This record gives sequence, structure tokens and C-alpha cells, in this order.
Amino acid sequence: MNRSTGVLALCLLTSALGCNDSPTEVTADKGKIDRAALEGGITIQINGDVGSVSVPFEVAVPEASGDSDGDGDQLLEDELSAAVSLVVTSNVSGSTADLSSGTIVDAAPAGPGEWSWTLNGSRDMATMEFFNSSVSGLTLKPENTYSAMLSVASNGYVETEAAFSFNVTIVSN
Repeated sequence: MNRSTGVLALCLLTSALGCNDSPTEVTADKGKIDRAALEGGITIQINGDVGSVSVPFEVAVPEASGDSDGDGDQLLEDELSAAVSLVVTSNVSGSTADLSSGTIVDAAPAGPGEWSWTLNGSRDMATMEFFNSSVSGLTLKPENTYSAMLSVASNGYVETEAAFSFNVTIVSN
């Protein structure tokens, strides 16, 4: 799987993607988030201390080139981590957490605020994993109801998406 940072500040929900102001060469058209699928509601799976959520794309995210060490996906990760926001809000308490505002890690998230994400092989689904505790101690609980807001700011890889909200269901294993 290819690493990517930011789909869902995901964490998976409040940014917009559009203009290519980046000097990075994009080898295909921009990816496009499947807004209709998200607006139908999503499920966040909690397994122990780690949660995961997937974001589908109508148009696959292009590969990047131009990185001096050949790691185009690092350029993609750097750019999207600054462009994508995913904020989850408790409908009970009003507390909010930006899932992508913590620390991105290369391995499985193991501490408060840590998160990671990957693109599948066809680059049409991003999966975000996060430690189910923010630095301030907020956690997602299956017995509560939540909504999320996702946005994508201008970048060279995914079309801009104005902030939009959708319902979130929490499932625990």
C-alpha cells in the first residue's frame, strides 16, 4: 500500500483540493473524493486503542514524481497533510477532534494524537488509522453519536472540496 497523509484535519473531515500551486509534477488528473458515498454516512471501526476509517475516491489519486529520492508518495503525503482536514464532533457533548491534526507516524498509531494513512493499490480508497485518544484525552465511544466534517484545500493531487458533513457510526471489536 502507498502512504498518504491527510485524507480525512481526516482527521478524515474539513478541507478542499483544487489548484495546482505545487511545483511537484502530477502524472494524471487529480483524485476526487466520493462525496455522495461519505454523505451517506461512514463507519469508524475501533479495535483496541486504534480506530480506522476509509474515504473513497470517485477518481483515483495520481502518483507523484519529481522527488529527488524517487519517493513521490512522500511529496503526496506532505502536500495532502497540509490540505486535508477531518473533524469528528460528538453529537452528545459537542466536543470535537481533528483526526489529522496530531502526529503522523509510519507504523501503527501507538499513542495519543498519532495517526497514519494509506492508499490502496488502485489509489481509489484512503484508509486512516488513529490512536483512539487525542492529546487532550478525547475518545470515540460506540454508545455516542457523531458527525464529521471533511474538507480538502488547494493541492496538486486531489480536487478541492469545500467542507461538508456526514454522520459517523462507531463500531468496536
